[in-house]
Amino acid sequence: MHGAQRFPKPQGMLVVACLSALFLVSEWSSPAIGAKQSVRELQPELLPRDAATSEIVVVMALDGVRWQEILKGVDPHFGKNVDRRRITSNAPEAVTPNLHAIAKRGGVLLGSDDARISASSPSTVSLPGYSEIFSGRTPLCASNDCGPTQHETLLDEWHTARPKARLAVVSSWSRIPYAAAKNTAPLDISAGRSLVTNKDALCATPELCEELENGRRIAAWPGDGDYRPDHATARVALAYLRANKPHFAFIGLGDTDEHAHHGDYPSYLNALHSADEVLGAVYQWLQEQERNGTRTLLIVTADHGRSSGFSQHTNCPEAARVWALIAGSGVTARERPLTLGHRLADIAPTIREFVGLARDTSASAGSSLLDFPHAHSRLTDSAVAVH
Repeated sequence: MHGAQRFPKPQGMLVVACLSALFLVSEWSSPAIGAKQSVRELQPELLPRDAATSEIVVVMALDGVRWQEILKGVDPHFGKNVDRRRITSNAPEAVTPNLHAIAKRGGVLLGSDDARISASSPSTVSLPGYSEIFSGRTPLCASNDCGPTQHETLLDEWHTARPKARLAVVSSWSRIPYAAAKNTAPLDISAGRSLVTNKDALCATPELCEELENGRRIAAWPGDGDYRPDHATARVALAYLRANKPHFAFIGLGDTDEHAHHGDYPSYLNALHSADEVLGAVYQWLQEQERNGTRTLLIVTADHGRSSGFSQHTNCPEAARVWALIAGSGVTARERPLTLGHRLADIAPTIREFVGLARDTSASAGSSLLDFPHAHSRLTDSAVAVH
């Protein structure tokens, strides 16, 4: 994830506690809802722009999660000591059952050989990846030490266009807000154990305020410095969604990358499985909002992949390859495969299209995956089958 000098990451540290005990999130699990698998592509629901204030967008980022586990399952080269109490087979559906249930129910899963999606930064570290997600452009930042962005992002534009919109960032890593917006003051932020903005919103209910305080007191492991473990971040994020019903929420989980940097593949898998449980709870919450008449968009992805040796990712070309799940009211199943590749910079334009914000005309901007029919020539025949 981070490899940053400010918060040095201990390398080679042994895992001293069972991750499954740390991630006691069974109440977040949602049953996998089976559906016939099909090849799908994105298609927007064309609504008047004045209806665009009734949407909810949630973006989840699972730091440093490889496309291999998402699309192929447990890697037999690394997975000799997998916790079979949690991950009962090597199949991808056993590692991330909720993610695959959502994909089968009508979502789009990108990342296979014929539907690649990549991070643009050759440094393949976290802050550039998050910058690309929030800005929708090729990142100018090339390291984790760039500091706060000096350029407006999707969230800056969203706030300018709709000042009353509630926009939130909840993350395990404290530096993600550096990439989220040039002006973070309007955002509801809980990043790492101590960074909080707009505390009234973050303490909107006793439950949420308690989870925020519990997350502040918890030990940083498997990270260090101001890092907040995923199980505490997830509790804050879910309580925040219930209390505030934001128009946009970014949820950044990072234990996968932390365990990978320790070279601990079994704990990496457990962290990924736990993140999938959180995804199931978020998806159920979004489904409730849809039943109440709100259009929803869910995007799940990673900021970067990993090296072929697994534990690292910095300046590794193969670590640029990532994956993405896109689901919600604006996504429908179609029997037409897609062929051309995508990048993380396509996520922000997709959100802009969904909520009716103006397009970014920068030369380095990505292209909306929902841009039909004008983008039909770009998106025609891109594969999204799950393998």
